[in-house]
Amino acid sequence: MASRMHAADAYLVLVIPQKTQMIVKIRHLAATSGAPIQDLVVPVPPHTPSEKGFAAVADAAANAIIDSWKVRSAVDFSKRSKLLAEMHVNTLEEWAQAIEKLETVSTVTEVSVVAMNFGEARVAISYVGSTDQLNEQLAHSGLTLFNENGQWWLSRSDAEARP
Repeated sequence: MASRMHAADAYLVLVIPQKTQMIVKIRHLAATSGAPIQDLVVPVPPHTPSEKGFAAVADAAANAIIDSWKVRSAVDFSKRSKLLAEMHVNTLEEWAQAIEKLETVSTVTEVSVVAMNFGEARVAISYVGSTDQLNEQLAHSGLTLFNENGQWWLSRSDAEARP
């Protein structure tokens, strides 16, 4: 369902009913995910109609997801970082599009070219917040940042093969 909606992430919620409570497990599915959401215990008094019990579970799950979203998306602007990323580029147009996309990312404060060779470029990306937040912002711009054996790579999200 998430892919049909072109969603960048989704939440799976599992409810385990018990006699006087419901255990709620929530899993966040995304390219970058923050801290896991703790299991919830929603008390349900005896003889409570199932509609009312599941409504309480839905409210508790929604509040937990909202709280995790707030924590995950809060950018600490005092935390400044820089990383070097390699990028495969086949054409000048592809390079220009990548730079244009990088410039639209609100957490990126500076991009500088460190080295360029046939088909590959190395860029220094200065940003605020965490690497996960940077990756999430890049994903909204159509770029993916990943670490392979200690080396950061930047690619278009629609690129089929990673180096």
